[in-house]
Amino acid sequence: MAKKKQVIKSTSVREKRVGKSKDVGTGYHQEMPKWRFQKIDKFHSKWALKIDDEILEKLANFETMKWKEIFIDSKKQNHTVDIGKIGKDAQNRLNELSKQKPDDMDFNLCSLRLGGKHRIWGLINKEGICYLLWNDPKHDVYPSLKKHT
Repeated sequence: MAKKKQVIKSTSVREKRVGKSKDVGTGYHQEMPKWRFQKIDKFHSKWALKIDDEILEKLANFETMKWKEIFIDSKKQNHTVDIGKIGKDAQNRLNELSKQKPDDMDFNLCSLRLGGKHRIWGLINKEGICYLLWNDPKHDVYPSLKKHT
């Protein structure tokens, strides 16, 4: 005699991801992005940020979304990052910059994917204003260690 299979209704991956986030619907997640350019690191040898047409187009695309869509719905591509997890060079550079501008430590460091390995880094405050910081075309600020490579 064959056993009856029990069908269990599962929630979608998106529902699970959104459900697990603590700050959905609070803080800046319901806001559209706002960019500031005054903290750009223009002088770093590898990550100096120069706004070109490609970066401008991507930033304009992000402006069509809310932070929730950027950070929660697309968490694998765009996310805030604990400063202790970025590379040592990036940590040292951030420390240098924070000595020049001490208010920078009131921000969360965030990574926005522009394509492939290319990331743009910024400091986002509790109002959802992102102060653009670095251009990271080779994913060097936060090197990802792929499993089994």
